[in-house]
Amino acid sequence: RDIPETVKFNDITFSVIGIGTHAFSECMSLGSVILPSTIKFIGFGVFSYSSLESLTLPEGLDSIGAAAFCYSYLKEITLPASLRKLESSVFKGCNYLSRVNILSNNITSIPDATFDGCISLAEANIPESVISIGNSAFMNTPNLSYIEIPSKVTKIGSSCLYKSGITSIIIPDTVSELDGMMFYWCNNLKTVKLPSNLKSLSKQMFRRCSSLETIEIPDAITSIPEYTFAECTSLSEVKLPSSLQTIERNSFMECTNLSAIHIPEGVTKIMNEAFYNCNLSDIRFPTTLENIGGWAFGLGEIKELVLPVSLKEIGSHAFGGKQLECVVCLNPTPCECEENIFKNETYLYATLQVPQESMELYKSTFPWKNFFNIEGHFISNIENLSNSTNHPVEQYINTNGEVSDKPFSGINILRYKDGSTKKAIFGIKGTYRLMLI
Repeated sequence: RDIPETVKFNDITFSVIGIGTHAFSECMSLGSVILPSTIKFIGFGVFSYSSLESLTLPEGLDSIGAAAFCYSYLKEITLPASLRKLESSVFKGCNYLSRVNILSNNITSIPDATFDGCISLAEANIPESVISIGNSAFMNTPNLSYIEIPSKVTKIGSSCLYKSGITSIIIPDTVSELDGMMFYWCNNLKTVKLPSNLKSLSKQMFRRCSSLETIEIPDAITSIPEYTFAECTSLSEVKLPSSLQTIERNSFMECTNLSAIHIPEGVTKIMNEAFYNCNLSDIRFPTTLENIGGWAFGLGEIKELVLPVSLKEIGSHAFGGKQLECVVCLNPTPCECEENIFKNETYLYATLQVPQESMELYKSTFPWKNFFNIEGHFISNIENLSNSTNHPVEQYINTNGEVSDKPFSGINILRYKDGSTKKAIFGIKGTYRLMLI
């Protein structure tokens, strides 16, 4: 179907420079359309819900209105170099659209829901002129495996790549904020480079990214929000920033391939179910930690546990996974606990190590008094220890004063060849997981 360059009305010839609102909407007899070179704008919903399969947009086209082609049968399209403005949802729900080539360097925004639901989309470029990408812009695009974010982009909207097929992505350092659920359910996503200037993460940002293997969270991030990495079942390595203060509830829930986590100094709270059903066997807590929420490490694989002096409160079933073998409490005063924080077998078979001078206090305080095996250590009586670790360790000295050239399980004094010393805790059964204290 051809649209003419001119039309006559009352013997006056007019140039056709635009197509008005819903002009061909729901027209199911369209196959292809040829637009004249005079066209400057395409209005709201012009070809929406139509059977349009192909058209060539002329050079000189300036703008395309909202939902112009939504739910049409378009298969591919090229946006001309003259284009200056796209409005929202232009190609939303175009199930057959597989390729989009944007030639224009005048466009500054990919608006909300531009390609939302384009389930066949496999190729789309974002011009270097773009500085913002809207909410849900590439949402539900399972065949889109790669997209390059231009270096000038400063804002990416919520759910931008929700349930897309991307496998890797680099987000430029010009972006300082990423809104909610940006990568939610991106099953193929394996690697992400987050911008160094990122100020915050958002809830459910990477939830159900089941192929994501590693993540490095930039400095300046102070909180891991709720469900950020929940159900990332391939995640095996997480580098948390030194700026971190709080790990919110369910943030790493069901990360079943995560076996070790090092919580950095500065973190004060680990909230409910933060690492629920992660197969963690190695956890290192900071000396700043004050609160551990209910089921925070529930169903884990932990065998040994060192609880720092700073810890004030532990929630119900916080360590309700497999039976622990050793629990070391460094605080002379037992911290407050809700209900049963350990599995019943832990109380029966594990060893609880507490400051020697506080043994009787622990034996009379719930739930610590439930431990069948309670031992005392002398960590609070060790004084005049240096922080120097510049020289090799010469001797390891345990709390009984025994000396060895190999670490003892539990509390050690490390004596270096330069004469300096350092306190440390080593894991049980020869695992030698060092925690400097």
